[in-house]
Amino acid sequence: MGARKILSVNALYNAKMTWVNGRQVATIYKTGEAKQTEAYIKEQVERLNVPINHPWVNKDTLFKMTIKVVFKSGFLMRDLDNVLCLGN
Repeated sequence: MGARKILSVNALYNAKMTWVNGRQVATIYKTGEAKQTEAYIKEQVERLNVPINHPWVNKDTLFKMTIKVVFKSGFLMRDLDNVLCLGN
């Protein structure tokens, strides 16, 4: 499995109308591609095996993280400020 591309916020979510207690309510949901990308990122993080390889990391650990992004196409068309962390 791999991530085809970095998704912008606009591509992460869709909206639909659902019925709740007899009235229509707007519902926001993650797209299928967003779910696939999220699963890919989770898989990569699990491969780090943090409890074994990095035992100093726990839920209270604060650290800086650098992410390197490599664009294969659309370099001048991308807006990195519009990319959202899927883990939220």
